[in-house]
Amino acid sequence: MRILLIHCAYHYLGGEDVTVAKELDLLRSKGNEVELLLFSNNSVPLFNLLQLPFNIKSYLATEKKISEFKPDIVHIHNLHFTGSTSVLYAVKKRAAVVYTLHNYRLICPSGTLFSKGKLYLRSLKTTFPLNAVFNRVYKGSALLTMWLSATIWLNHTLGVWKLVNRFIVLTDYSKKLIEESQLSVKQAQLVIKPNFTEHNESAHSIRNNEFLYVGRLSDEKGIQVLMDAFTNSSLSLNIIGDGPYKEQVLAATKVNANIKYIGFQDKENISKAMSECTALIFPSIWYETFGLTIIEAFAVSTPVIAANIGAASSLISHGVNGLHFEPGNAESLRKTINLWDKYAESEKHKFRENAVNTYMKYYTPDNNYEQLINIYNQAISENQSS
Repeated sequence: MRILLIHCAYHYLGGEDVTVAKELDLLRSKGNEVELLLFSNNSVPLFNLLQLPFNIKSYLATEKKISEFKPDIVHIHNLHFTGSTSVLYAVKKRAAVVYTLHNYRLICPSGTLFSKGKLYLRSLKTTFPLNAVFNRVYKGSALLTMWLSATIWLNHTLGVWKLVNRFIVLTDYSKKLIEESQLSVKQAQLVIKPNFTEHNESAHSIRNNEFLYVGRLSDEKGIQVLMDAFTNSSLSLNIIGDGPYKEQVLAATKVNANIKYIGFQDKENISKAMSECTALIFPSIWYETFGLTIIEAFAVSTPVIAANIGAASSLISHGVNGLHFEPGNAESLRKTINLWDKYAESEKHKFRENAVNTYMKYYTPDNNYEQLINIYNQAISENQSS
């Protein structure tokens, strides 16, 4: 199969960029011809943002690539901002189109349904998210938010999303949110396919009694909740990552000997830390579309203690492969980690077995490839018959 991946890279490497690289390698490893058309927001970002409704440079680049490569399927991961929906017009029935929804940019200028430290859901029920403009949900700017809102309205009005054969959502929770929104897509266009990760058979297996957080140090990730829960606690926490809350984390380590900041780490060290900890903490307070660190923990038999919101609600079965606590509630997290600490080792072992079994059943590369190819075939068949 000839597959063209299209992605607009982020300024800082994130989960979407990692997913694109992994899917590219996976598809090639199975004998497919795969090429990547990569756009970037690094050059003149404001100019690219202004061209969000239609970027002529991206249109021409896509049209050229389509003509040269002649793909059977075009798989889009991110179009904001430099790609723009001009990419879809360049493809225009010359190939089937699949679009993975890694975020909520198609329905809300925030892209995350999170603003000013709390969930923001007002955009779900309107085609022109005017309230988002008043609340300045994008970078605190009414002007930029207005431009994004106008683009959302324009795409809805023009029916641009009809050019996509299949939208991939990563969990049933995200699918439900999209279905309840005003996004102009048919239910038949939506299909669930999670991300995947590799199984690290060489991972260390000697467990300690320390909890672990891995991820971006930011408000929506629940970092403050995490630190509050472990303040004045006898339980230990290691934190891996970087972000705007780094200074607050460092300040917490100075007054709490049980909290340790390890900093940014490479994949190998993260996997080792995950395989040695007693449990991973996932305290996010926004509607995550997925949680790659959750399945990475499962892959090394590590249970996850997570806020019962967004993707974590779907990925984690409470009392089976992890535990849930109330989102944004530090006391609820404190009670949950204390509960985990009191479990007998035999009980924790059951959780660990269930965690790796969950991974083997749903999140291996082979499982992902089979699902992805099925989606591609459905999209190609539909495109040929239209």
